[in-house]
Amino acid sequence: MTGIPGTPDRGIRGRVGAVVPARVHWTVEAWQRKSSDYVVPREIEVLIVSPGGAASTLLIEQIGRFLATNDAGDADGLKHRIRPPREMEGRRAVLLTGDPDSIWRSLTRRDYQDAQAIRLGLPSYFWSPLQRQERMLKQAVLTQRERWGAVGPAVVTTTFDRLWDDLPRIADHLDLQDTDFIARFPPRRERSS
Repeated sequence: MTGIPGTPDRGIRGRVGAVVPARVHWTVEAWQRKSSDYVVPREIEVLIVSPGGAASTLLIEQIGRFLATNDAGDADGLKHRIRPPREMEGRRAVLLTGDPDSIWRSLTRRDYQDAQAIRLGLPSYFWSPLQRQERMLKQAVLTQRERWGAVGPAVVTTTFDRLWDDLPRIADHLDLQDTDFIARFPPRRERSS
């Protein structure tokens, strides 16, 4: 019963009697995530953040060829933060977001919605009916966009749909103009959801 839903331990919902203890565990994890401040290690030059379901893994991997980024698999817990760290001075970030409906579809298609509720700090999500869970997660997408957008010029915001068109803007923001960042960026594939 440990770990974030969406990991190999995910089968817990199928076991009789395990649903309520799992919900308690996930609620606590989401509450801790919501209420804790976080520090970005100095060696990270750029934060790539998303609500999930928006191709942030791809972007982290591509930018990571040139700059030190947060972990593509979210091992450092920085990839899906709903709000920026208190200290952004001298730091740059890219928020990769999207349409809340598309993000919800992407997450549910892969059964990641519960894991994202934890990562986005939504403790009451686990005690809500499905329709409310959907609304809560979609609202978190909008809240994340608002909070990171308020940081100002240190953050460039784009969406999955605009990512490939915005590569020059991202390259300028991160001083990657003299690299092969854009030329080697994988071509866009059709989205499954």
